[in-house]
Amino acid sequence: MTRSIKNEIIKHTNERIEEYQDNRTRRGKVLRSEHKIILDDREFDAFIGIQIYRGMTGQSMTTLDRVFSKTHGIPAIYSTMSRDRFKFLLKNLNFDDALDANSRIDRVKKDRMAAMREVFEEVNVRWASGMVPSEYMTIDETLYSSRNRKS
Repeated sequence: MTRSIKNEIIKHTNERIEEYQDNRTRRGKVLRSEHKIILDDREFDAFIGIQIYRGMTGQSMTTLDRVFSKTHGIPAIYSTMSRDRFKFLLKNLNFDDALDANSRIDRVKKDRMAAMREVFEEVNVRWASGMVPSEYMTIDETLYSSRNRKS
């Protein structure tokens, strides 16, 4: 993930968190401790790391309550971040300017992926630039034999 993609996600997520904080304060509700802090680089890396680790260990379908449990959970996960903070970040993770609701509504009419189009396009460009097809390239995990010789 490039620095610019990461910064974009953090920026828009923090805008959403600040909007959440403002709405709760206006309604006279008390903010819980995990809702008071905005997202920084280090916490974002931890959040992504937990997601990757859950996928690698087959925990992606396991409930968060179990994954973050002190008795049944994974120490590497529950030691990194609290379950409530993880859920809060998951709920507020944002890829574009959600505060400009009119703009998003117009973009979604034309593009259903408008909410994360910018990040998606940048990732695609990065991956495409790193792929160099070779003579041993496979399609759908199948290597087709050929009589052609590369000279």
